[in-house]
Amino acid sequence: MVLTACGTATHVSTKRDVTTTATVKLVKEDHAALTVLVGSVPMTLDSHLQVGESYASKMIDSLIWPSPFLVMPGNIPQLDTSVVSSAVVTKLDPETVVYTINPSAVWSDGKPVIAEDFIRLWHAVMMSSSWRPDIGYRDIASVTGNPGGKTVTVVFEKPYGEWSGLFNNLLPSSLYPTSTTSASSGLARASSTSGTGSTGSASGTGGVISASNGLASNVGNGQASLSGVSGGIGQEFPLLNSALVASPTHPLVSAGPFQVVEFTPGQNIVLESNPRWWGAVPSVSKIVIEGLRTNANATLQSSSYDLAYLDAFDQNSLAQVTMQGNATSMVRQGPEEMQMLFNLASGQLTSSLPFRDGLAKIINRPGLVSQVVDPILPGSAPADNYLYANGQSGYVADSAGYNHPHPKDASSLFRALGMKIAPPGLPGAGTWMLNASPVVLSIAWNVNDPWANQAGTLIASQLYSAGFEVRTLPVAQSVLDNSIIPSGDYTMVLMPVETGPFPSRMEGMYTPLPSSLTSPSSSSSSPSPSSPVSTSSVSSVSPASPPLPSASSTSPGYSIPSSPQDGSLPLVYGNGSRIDVNNFYDPAVSVLFSRAERHMNPMRSAPVYQQVDMLLWHDMPSLPLFTIPVITVHRNWIAGVSSDVDGPGPFFDLAEWQILAVQATKVANNH
Repeated sequence: MVLTACGTATHVSTKRDVTTTATVKLVKEDHAALTVLVGSVPMTLDSHLQVGESYASKMIDSLIWPSPFLVMPGNIPQLDTSVVSSAVVTKLDPETVVYTINPSAVWSDGKPVIAEDFIRLWHAVMMSSSWRPDIGYRDIASVTGNPGGKTVTVVFEKPYGEWSGLFNNLLPSSLYPTSTTSASSGLARASSTSGTGSTGSASGTGGVISASNGLASNVGNGQASLSGVSGGIGQEFPLLNSALVASPTHPLVSAGPFQVVEFTPGQNIVLESNPRWWGAVPSVSKIVIEGLRTNANATLQSSSYDLAYLDAFDQNSLAQVTMQGNATSMVRQGPEEMQMLFNLASGQLTSSLPFRDGLAKIINRPGLVSQVVDPILPGSAPADNYLYANGQSGYVADSAGYNHPHPKDASSLFRALGMKIAPPGLPGAGTWMLNASPVVLSIAWNVNDPWANQAGTLIASQLYSAGFEVRTLPVAQSVLDNSIIPSGDYTMVLMPVETGPFPSRMEGMYTPLPSSLTSPSSSSSSPSPSSPVSTSSVSSVSPASPPLPSASSTSPGYSIPSSPQDGSLPLVYGNGSRIDVNNFYDPAVSVLFSRAERHMNPMRSAPVYQQVDMLLWHDMPSLPLFTIPVITVHRNWIAGVSSDVDGPGPFFDLAEWQILAVQATKVANNH
């Protein structure tokens, strides 16, 4: 269907003595079916798990799971009154938040959305060994519900200013594994755990889980205890990673405008209207979500989709879209920034702050932006903040000294570390040498990420021109995650880092995982400057760079000691979607994060987060490069799609879309 106008057209044809007039007009369709293209379809329908977080999962979550707050355009959290009528801080000492659930809110199986759903989410987050809880969940002392279940009271042990980022994407309590719940309350784990955790118990129907400092005890009838918080708990979230979780006859229980009727992990998801949805009903009644089967160029020029939302595309992809007369494309800055993360493990040159500083002074970030991003999104600038992507609320450019290459300063830093340029006539002439060996830099990235692919090639060229031997490792994401990063045999890795309206979620990238939440295979002590996380050894990918003498003493208040081979698992951080690649930890950063999170007023936390950012620029655990653009493409018969998208992507105002169809009426006139 190709639409060329929004008015009416008349075509007259004559057959014998009858003239037929066909009037064509565009009308709103109330039960449309759309095919939506995303970069990759999630492997699970629960994005609380580290394998489930992605652009596509956020879009789907917004249509099936209720959230008290949604991230709206401008990266601003906004109360979703279809889920909760109100969410109010009623007390500051201790901080107490009261949610009043919308009386109409109901799951698609007819059960109401109640306090127990909030309680179970908190319980699962704290008990899961596969996901690192946000600091906010760990700060909660208790979650209680009134007898009717429509009021939720959350009491914090410590003030947590970003409380509106909690309890999003609620799952129905009926979905949680029955083997871990009491038959009466369904609120707490009731089996012993390995590691240092204790045994959980549950009783009564009051719907309360209470914890103190990550430990818990049975608090009596009508309440349930949260215990066994430490390692070895096992998976507490529902396992929504199989095609068996949904079918047309048995849809997955939801509380959004849609429900899942088909799911093939990694391939496609089919959504249909939720018959019990109480809010504004979209014009769309069916959505088929598919991932890229081939490259973006070939797919975008096809007619196999109605809307596409992608963060992995390039100039050729954009050109394919603009050639289509029946499609509109919108490119904007997304919520992720590409960073070059340094390997800070002992034995790596990059464990030295002066060496990292020197590399950062070589990299031509404006040059990267002009070649990689500007052709697609003109006017782009380097990423100058660790916690916020360009354009997000809270963004402040703090990268003074790194927006232009400073090769002389870099050379001075390298020479102070004992490095020398091999003179002409000797082996390795023109190459940086240390202890008579050439300095080899290994750069790894996901070969299927066009942004990392372009940036990695350019950075390798810049470093080579500066006198380094460079080994590039463009590999599949699975190889990056399961082999190269765990082995530690890389110098730098290019990786997209998600930012957002809740900077506390990034704390895990710069602080160690609490010992009470570590894996049972890990040592009992938590990662710290004197005990970093290491991974089981994997066959070497490339020769290790020669170590610098006394590298661990080059940064005040910060050190990277030798790494024990204890089989520890890599950490996950933030929303759990990434492992802690470089084992960075600066105690001062941890203190500032904690201070910022305690401020209830964002105006007071903002300058503290800026101090965090400035300190990170000093510590240089990674080098922010640029904000990754996203593209939204939609056919012209879809009206109302916004170009200002955050959080759930273009679906945030789906109820306001108008799907237009051609309607023709024929009038026969006999002559």
